Amino acid sequence: MAKTKDTDQDSIVPDGLSSLGAAAGIAAAKTPCEVMGENEILPHEISVKRTDQVSWRVYLCNTPARAVLGIADAMGHQKIIVNQAVPPPNPLTANVMPPPAPLGRYMLLWLLFPTGPDWQMVVEVAVNGVVLFRQYKSSKSTLPTTRGFLFMEVDS
Repeated sequence: MAKTKDTDQDSIVPDGLSSLGAAAGIAAAKTPCEVMGENEILPHEISVKRTDQVSWRVYLCNTPARAVLGIADAMGHQKIIVNQAVPPPNPLTANVMPPPAPLGRYMLLWLLFPTGPDWQMVVEVAVNGVVLFRQYKSSKSTLPTTRGFLFMEVDS
């Protein structure tokens, strides 16, 4: 065992390893997705004004994916807003609906198709630049699903 710097006592770190993290095989660096995912914001619904700018953003880490974003109104009418490949870790941003948005209740739906087994993603919804929803998911999550939804009420 190596001696610690401040004492002559044996340290718990095996010889040849510089830290306990290295001894345990723990990676020191986190991905951008893991860092953002530490501050999840998970409402089921947001309320916006007709004149608000609503944007959706997805970040991918470790593997590319295809992202699909759609919006559905209360009558079941659907529109695909995004359907494109996203290379990690570059964010893909989309305007959900340009102002003035029609009054009503909507659901944003997204689905990602990662190309590799070790995926991570962060999805954000911002209103006028302020993030009101942030969700982190990964292949190692308790529920490793690549889809999500958020209800949105547009009022005057």
